[in-house]
Amino acid sequence: MTWSKRMRPMMGTFVEVGFDSAVVSDVAWVFQRAFQALEEVVSLMSFHDVNSDLSRINAQPGQWVRGQAPTVALLQRAKQLMLDSDHLFNCTVGGYLVRDGILPEHEGYASALPAGRAEDLDIDGEAVRLRRPVLVTLDGIAKGFAVDRAVNAMRACGVETGWVNAGGDLRCFGAVTLPVALRTADGYQTLTLQNAALACSNTSHSEDFPSKIFHSDGGSPDDVEISVQADSAWLADGVTKVLALAEPEARSALAKKLGARHLSL
Repeated sequence: MTWSKRMRPMMGTFVEVGFDSAVVSDVAWVFQRAFQALEEVVSLMSFHDVNSDLSRINAQPGQWVRGQAPTVALLQRAKQLMLDSDHLFNCTVGGYLVRDGILPEHEGYASALPAGRAEDLDIDGEAVRLRRPVLVTLDGIAKGFAVDRAVNAMRACGVETGWVNAGGDLRCFGAVTLPVALRTADGYQTLTLQNAALACSNTSHSEDFPSKIFHSDGGSPDDVEISVQADSAWLADGVTKVLALAEPEARSALAKKLGARHLSL
């Protein structure tokens, strides 16, 4: 195989796109389409950008807001994961994140509820409505979703084997097996990944990269490293947030219920 790789800084990390270019006529076009897919997710679903789909939805509770297809698709997935996980995953906890200064307080956000429930999110075709003034944040699954979109873009260009690695979110497809080093309490453990996605989430707080996982009631988990394997990167990404809030002894069974696998290291 002939490997072609490119890396760019985006989504708070370095994103690597790689693929077997032996059967591809236009290598540059593949990279362009893959990175465009990643950038589109960032543009549409950014909490920081007041003009993004997500910000327009958050700014108009009670009103139907038309969103782009990728935004609506991810909101549908987010709502279903909320229901399936009994709200351990909750994309409406933006109020807590704004309160703690992790996400920006745009105009009108001061009166937002700290968190909501799946029932607060109505989706009808391309239109989305928040029933109450909650703040949706898709940070818990957007990076994984972007990885999936980039993989789909590569396949649409005729790529048969490749991968996208966005920091803690990785997906590979085709006839490639990737070695992955996962951090453990004793150092690192190496595993291999083929035709699957892997997401890792560390709940410890960093001043350089502030982030936080919140339960619906405002609680946060103890520092823990969670690794999840699934068929899609968005699901692996989302399930790491679920398992971080779940009781340790329930994590493996819960991941299986949600269509993923908890990597207990």
